[in-house]
Amino acid sequence: MKVSVRGHPPARVLACSLAFTGLLLLLVQPPGSRSLFTPHPIRAWGVIALLALGPTLLGYSRFAAALKRIDLGTASILSTREPGLASLLAFAVLGERLGSLQIVGLVLIVSGAAIAQARDVRRGRRDRLP
Repeated sequence: MKVSVRGHPPARVLACSLAFTGLLLLLVQPPGSRSLFTPHPIRAWGVIALLALGPTLLGYSRFAAALKRIDLGTASILSTREPGLASLLAFAVLGERLGSLQIVGLVLIVSGAAIAQARDVRRGRRDRLP
């Protein structure tokens, strides 16, 4: 993605990657699966729309825009925190329960990202945003 955002606007890169991913998911759908085409309640479509606009569109567009300003290594390290933050948000906002293995995984993700980022800071590779 870093190479793509060098020569193209982040919005175009995002649109192309989401369109390609959507088509690929349609192609790998199991034969005879009609889950996409079955009727869903209007509330379900509202949740899908919120998920598409919030975390997906907003998150990926900000990530693509950030790649123009920060090092790819730093962006990769920061993006590894996403599953952990999503778990914490699900716990705090939605009342989801975290099992012991999920908590261990969360700690490992955050620790690994912190260690990798600390190494970059010690080497003087800290990115500065304008």
